[in-house]
Amino acid sequence: MEDKENQVLEKELYIPVPIPDSDDYISGIGQNEVGIITIAFIISVVIGIFLSIAQNTIVGVSIGAFIIFMVITLIRRDICNENLIKKIIVFLDYQKAQRKYQYVFKNEFCAEFEDDEDE
Repeated sequence: MEDKENQVLEKELYIPVPIPDSDDYISGIGQNEVGIITIAFIISVVIGIFLSIAQNTIVGVSIGAFIIFMVITLIRRDICNENLIKKIIVFLDYQKAQRKYQYVFKNEFCAEFEDDEDE
């Protein structure tokens, strides 16, 4: 009985790594993100085709690639399970929050007179 208790106490401490709450196909990209990327891809293809007809093929392809790149950058989650949009929202909420500053008021004008009276 005591032998089992000693074995339990001798085990190393195990701290689990952060585990995302959803199944990801690629790190940070799950089912919801794939749907958003698909919609953005369709929109960028339509915009690319329109710009290719209107102006130049290179302009259309580069605008379409930029849209896809930005969508992936904005919605890919990191190890904390937050994407860039969520981080920007948290930052803006922090900037709007009221802050409390602790300070001690010292009246400089009275401090001069107090020094003169002491002498």
